[in-house]
Parts: sequence; structure tokens; C-alpha cells
Amino acid sequence: SGGMIALLLVVMSVVAPVAISIAWSPAFVARYGIVATAGLLLLAGVGAIGRKWVPVACGVVFVGLSLRPIAPIMPGSDWRSAARVVEAEARAGDVVWIRPASSVIAVDYYLHRKDVQRWASGEAPKGMLADHDLWVVLGEGWLSPEHWQAAAGEKYVVVERREFAGVIVLRVRVRE
Repeated sequence: SGGMIALLLVVMSVVAPVAISIAWSPAFVARYGIVATAGLLLLAGVGAIGRKWVPVACGVVFVGLSLRPIAPIMPGSDWRSAARVVEAEARAGDVVWIRPASSVIAVDYYLHRKDVQRWASGEAPKGMLADHDLWVVLGEGWLSPEHWQAAAGEKYVVVERREFAGVIVLRVRVRE
């Protein structure tokens, strides 16, 4: 029936990308589920058959939602370029601190080095050895490099800074 097809469209448009992401590479992004909208609308249509007030209510809701954007439009962050810098220049034993923590998936997608430790905690890694670097990867809207330096204190010094679209990469060392 039409309802079953709509239900399968909703479920499979989300389940299939998640399963593929788990099996091959962790890269599921919420926008992959946008196809589910078609199935949801079909399900709503099946449920609305025979109810005269539903089209009017749906029209009011759709017009209301279209008046204001749900989320601000943000330019894409260039996680690929940021990860390439770390991939090419980090030494074994270095630590990558990724902020915000929700960006770890994006960085891990492009950063394939297993000898570089990832750190996504809210606080900077403690107990770094003097012979290793800390790579601070800051996403857009997170702490500025200046705020990070003030929070880290005199123990650390920023020795290199690179900027990409929406991402800043800092190479940090323990002050000698």
C-alpha cells in the first residue's frame, strides 16, 4: 500500500546511510536524511485523507515555518585542509585537541594517522611531554586563539597558526 511505501522511504533514507557510515567510514551527516522528508509528507498525506481541516492547518504551519529561517546559514568549515596540515606535519606522539568536540568526526574523517592522539575533552590535555606538540583545531564560533592562549597560561606557547574557512589550527609547545 501507499502507506507502507512511504514508511519504507522514511526508514531507509536514514537507516541505509547510517549503516553504510558504520560499515565503511563514519561520515553520516544529518542532511543525508533529507530524503526522509518525502516519505514523511507521503505519510502525512495518507493520514490526512478524508479530513477537511488538515490541508488548511498544514498550509498555516508551512507558511509560518517559511517566514523565519530555522537555523542561521553558516559557511562550510574546511576540516579537510586543517586535517591535512596535522596529517603532514604532526610527529608520532603529538596530540590533537579538537574544539568543539562535535567536530571530532569531521577531523577523523580526514586525519588517518593513528600515532597522533585525539583529545576532545573540554579541557586542554594535561601532562604533555616537552618533546611533543599540541595541535589545537578550533572550529568556527569556538574560542579564539587569543582566548585559548589566555586560558592555557604561560605554560604553552603558540608557535604556528594557520587559518582555513571556519577553522583555525594552532601548533602549541610547552614553554621551555
